[in-house]
Amino acid sequence: MNITTKAQYNKAIAKLEEAALAYYESSDLVIDDATYDELINEVAKAQAAHPSWGPASILEKVAGGVSDGGDVTHKRAMLSLDNAFSDDELKEWHDRMLRVVSETKVALCVEPKLDGLALSAWYENGKLVRVVTRGDGQSGEDVTRRAGQIAGLPASISSSTSCEVRGECVMTLSQFEDANKARTGNGDAAFANPRNAVAGAIRRKSDDVLYQMTFAAYSVYDLPEVSSLSHSALMTLLADMGFTTAIGLGAAFGAGRVENIEDAVAACNNIAANRVSIDCGIDGAVVKADEPAVRDQAGETGRAPRWATARKFPPDTRTTTLLDIECSIGRTGALTVRAKLAPVAVGGVTIEYCTLSNPSEIKRKDLRIGDTVWVRRAGEVIPEITSVLLAERPKDLKPWTPPTLCPRCQGGLDKSQRVWRCANGRSCGLAESLIYAASRDALDIEGLGKVLIEKLIKEELLSDVADIFELEASDIAGLENMGDLSAKKVIDQIDLAKSVPLSRLLCSLGIRGTGRRMCRRIAEKYITMDSFLEADLDSLSEVEGVGSVRAELILTEVAELQEVIERLLALGVGVAEPVTDSAAEGPFTGKRVCVTGSIANMNREEAQARVESLGGVFVSGVTSKTDILVCGDGGGGKRTKAESLGVSVMEASAFLAL
Repeated sequence: MNITTKAQYNKAIAKLEEAALAYYESSDLVIDDATYDELINEVAKAQAAHPSWGPASILEKVAGGVSDGGDVTHKRAMLSLDNAFSDDELKEWHDRMLRVVSETKVALCVEPKLDGLALSAWYENGKLVRVVTRGDGQSGEDVTRRAGQIAGLPASISSSTSCEVRGECVMTLSQFEDANKARTGNGDAAFANPRNAVAGAIRRKSDDVLYQMTFAAYSVYDLPEVSSLSHSALMTLLADMGFTTAIGLGAAFGAGRVENIEDAVAACNNIAANRVSIDCGIDGAVVKADEPAVRDQAGETGRAPRWATARKFPPDTRTTTLLDIECSIGRTGALTVRAKLAPVAVGGVTIEYCTLSNPSEIKRKDLRIGDTVWVRRAGEVIPEITSVLLAERPKDLKPWTPPTLCPRCQGGLDKSQRVWRCANGRSCGLAESLIYAASRDALDIEGLGKVLIEKLIKEELLSDVADIFELEASDIAGLENMGDLSAKKVIDQIDLAKSVPLSRLLCSLGIRGTGRRMCRRIAEKYITMDSFLEADLDSLSEVEGVGSVRAELILTEVAELQEVIERLLALGVGVAEPVTDSAAEGPFTGKRVCVTGSIANMNREEAQARVESLGGVFVSGVTSKTDILVCGDGGGGKRTKAESLGVSVMEASAFLAL
């Protein structure tokens, strides 16, 4: 928007004030952060060019000047931060600060800018006595009643300590997911993002739903005898007292003290690159002067300190238009639903599609084609629609009608479970099923790819996995663009695939409830297909990660595939699973090991194989039962969780050395 008239200027300010009020005071959003920032910049340009149009308090006051404050006066003002939207702007802020303090170099501190609600926690004689929101910077709302729902905010500290601790109240990814399940379960619209979920949860008057939140400290005042400590040292002290800190959440990615602006820029960029590994929403990094003497010299304006600024990142939540809802069938006959979106940049990536788990999710969120929707890149960068901007919904939009028949074969749909399925099952998703069977994780048949498989299905030469091993060279040579030599190469690869171990053979069957890792565990227990076919519910339930519910599903699937399996065995497909020498113990023997982050020259499957070859049990997540976390580049989220649970952390270099 290019503001060229005073009417446009006033309209833009009104829009910003409406958005700021929603952002700071409620669980709703009017516009996304990127649109807000763009509009702020346009208003600032217009004000500079046309000072006679009058001032815009939205640019100069804490919380945009829209908050009414609260019933509790702050001991000292809680200010906002100025923003830098590029490395160059960050360096310009640094240069301005140096001129103010008459220095050529100052130590800095970098920490993640958490996207939550600023709180002030007051302690008297070691007890938490009051928690207050920022409000208008001078006064805030007393929300002490919510303290019990906030992790990382100790109810008590050293009995002799009285102080004020400030920080950001956020929701972790799992807390946000739980909050939206509870909220939509009550018939309310989902929260647009974790930040507004916190704003809604902490001011909630009713106690019928208690949302869990997390506090991360970023400053402390009035601690006795530590006034000369640097900011980074104070945050270490707070961590020792039991507080979660913003620096601690980003420590694995460069957060902490740095000696110059170049290192600060590098730390900000590293945090940005790894933002999805931090277990809560962040919208930037904060760069501060680390030493108190520099802060005192730099001072502050009425709105923000001169000794700190926020290096803003591309937003991870944006609004866009839901253009369509598309349905397709996967390899096991499962109905897959995805949203087609007007392209939108979220977290630096352009998003055009995102998965919708199932038709019930669409109904729960009341998604309608043509809606303006909030799109967010979830914890593992998977895009998701969190909610609808109902204020923008056209009156003529109708609820989405799910398909009554399979979109591929027009057969019936089994809607008895959460995931809908084509009644024709694998025969409907035959191409996808056979492409998966021939893939690297299963039979690993080089040359038998998507195009050839689809041609063979069209010629009615393939109807299940066993048919692959009954193919002859003449069947392939007669197809378009396939000659005798090419056909022979494919048949040779199929013959080689007859010697796959049990785990890969099981994987090729595409049994629901299993994947490559699960098939390996099953194969290690039963060794041969004959032995596996004799498995009962109790026996199969004992396999790591299976349990009784999944075991029942697997046995049902195996019964349906009985004829195919018998044909495979008759064709000589599959050999016994190699038996690991249990007498040869390794450094991970008896240990549950999780691997996270990027490890040089090693993918996830290879990492799993290495863990198991060292005697360990590979697990996908960090829990209190995990013994070791192997941490590569970008594994900070799980590292933080492991450290909080007392799980031993092994660096990737040490793992590679083993």
